Amino acid sequence: MSTSVIPLSPPSPPDAPGVLTLPGVGDSSDPPPAPSVAPVVTPEPPPAPASVPVTAPDQPPSPLPVPPSGIAPYAPVFLTRAQADGLYAAIGANAANAGYSLKTADFVAVGFQPYALDTTAGPIVVTLPVAPDAGTSIPFADARGTWNTNPVTFIGNKFDGVAVEFVNSAQGTALILLYIDATTGWRILESGTKPHLLSNPTVSAHWIGASATATPGVWTGAPTSYAYQWQVSDDGATGWTDIGGATANSYIPVSGDNGKYLRVSVIAENSNGAGLPAFSAASLALEFSPFPLGAIAYWRMNEADGTRVDATGNGNDLTDNNGVGLAAGKITGAASFSGSNYLLAATPIIGVSDAFTIAGWVKPNSSNAGTYNIFFSEYGDFISLGVSNTGSISVNAGSGDTLNAGAIPSDQWTFVVCKGDGSNFQVRIDGETVASGTYSGATNPTPTEISGNAGNGAPFVGEICEMGVWLRELSDEEDETIRNGGNGLTYPA
Repeated sequence: MSTSVIPLSPPSPPDAPGVLTLPGVGDSSDPPPAPSVAPVVTPEPPPAPASVPVTAPDQPPSPLPVPPSGIAPYAPVFLTRAQADGLYAAIGANAANAGYSLKTADFVAVGFQPYALDTTAGPIVVTLPVAPDAGTSIPFADARGTWNTNPVTFIGNKFDGVAVEFVNSAQGTALILLYIDATTGWRILESGTKPHLLSNPTVSAHWIGASATATPGVWTGAPTSYAYQWQVSDDGATGWTDIGGATANSYIPVSGDNGKYLRVSVIAENSNGAGLPAFSAASLALEFSPFPLGAIAYWRMNEADGTRVDATGNGNDLTDNNGVGLAAGKITGAASFSGSNYLLAATPIIGVSDAFTIAGWVKPNSSNAGTYNIFFSEYGDFISLGVSNTGSISVNAGSGDTLNAGAIPSDQWTFVVCKGDGSNFQVRIDGETVASGTYSGATNPTPTEISGNAGNGAPFVGEICEMGVWLRELSDEEDETIRNGGNGLTYPA
């Protein structure tokens, strides 16, 4: 009889004790054993038929390029939560035995080589290959359970298409980085795990009363929701405290935040749970806005005589009638009214607009008698704001309420705001709401008048300055922005 030799695949050796074997992640420290041969006997006679090759079962083709000699490829498999936990637990002090290169300081990674990173002594920065072949994969694992204390930063050209650094601070992490192409860069292969942060959240905030907004950052694990918490600090570096109720992706800083700093905490969550909190950088120091928040008209009233110019550039200049004078104002100058003069706009300013705000500094003279107007547009049908000789605010809301409330002292500056949202209006004096009511908009508006002597016989004696008109209802915080703690603000030159 004669024999022919046909190579066969050997049986897989048993796993080494204490070492977890994952699909595609095995011991690469030794070369694979040489294939064994098995004799096959062909009887004689009859003559031997033509031999039929016997092969090992088909294996799926590997998507990876051939790694450097002596290093086995690692398939781009997703790690389940159990596999990740098991891999982390199995490595421990036996990193070398598991085929992992143990690292304790910054290093440059090599494709296909697995690494166990021990950050006990401090954070580690891993620089990934710059332009490896597509399909290059590198496994990483937390060797000592310290990544939550000292995180690992991975530096590559991109991660999932985003040009950022990938910071992992999740304890007990095991992951594989797979290079896709120059557009996508490195892909983080995990499944059954919570989200990990790729790039930090951001905030845009500077002005008191203006909405601050946050972006959640970039995360792995396809988050399904984000939880926000705004925080405030006196110095922007320490002592961060949560702001009660500030749990949306936006927040409006209040006057008490003046001079402080904001940041936002974001937690991403998916079906496997919530990731670790990520924090934005601190905002700029918060301050009161130096501009009047989109006013449609604003008069400083610091001209010596003649036309009072609309500082917004919208053309709502006021014509001087009967010689309105100049006096010392809250900040610079003020229009001085004698009871026989007034300022008049060429056209209505707030007209049929449903929402509005009128705000400015007023200093009545003690010689006023009866009720006199500070500001009005469409007298008797829309809004007329005045002060009585007893110092109370007088508001005629057209087809709505007419009321007298609050108090404005004579011969001193007082900040007055009258505003409405389309149905309800309120009056505020020096930061406090003193009256409220209902109203409806004008149907036949007339030109806006300051001081009131042209058509209603309610002249004003005293000074007015830094008065603005908005075609929306300002928030109370925005009112305080303009009031500036009682010091006032002027429109930028």
